[in-house]
Amino acid sequence: MRYALLILLWVIVVDSVPAEHIATTDGKTLKNAEVIRFEPDGVIFKHDGGTNQVAWKDLSPAVRQRYQAAARKRKEEEIQKLKQDLARAEAEAASLERQDSETRKPPEADKSAGTAVRRAVGEETAKRAAELPPLKWMPPNWCNNSKLIRPPPTSATAGKPSASEA
Repeated sequence: MRYALLILLWVIVVDSVPAEHIATTDGKTLKNAEVIRFEPDGVIFKHDGGTNQVAWKDLSPAVRQRYQAAARKRKEEEIQKLKQDLARAEAEAASLERQDSETRKPPEADKSAGTAVRRAVGEETAKRAAELPPLKWMPPNWCNNSKLIRPPPTSATAGKPSASEA
């Protein structure tokens, strides 16, 4: 369906805007000009000399009227496509919402019972922690860390290995 719509749109665009010579009001002539796209402030043409954007006011009244009608028609088609996409997305969201509400279990009694159970478990844990014996105090030097820490080398012994490393 999408490919058919794109092919139809391409055929309409190609047939409605054939390559032609476009003369602007300031005297420029665009040979073999084809419309690339319509912008709010003008039309972008591809022609033998490259690509140019021509403002609506720079087109002759007949050419401007023809291209503005084509731009309006293309914009209306785009709006219709967006409306169809929006309707499809809303229908899909409603379907997902229905499926989601069917899979959820909404009983409120279970939720309140769950919090009561959690509260009871928390209180029980607090009681168990209160029943633990107090920690024994250890003197600050119960472990001799001086053997684990090596002092930094002094400038006299900086390059030489220490006796323990040799």
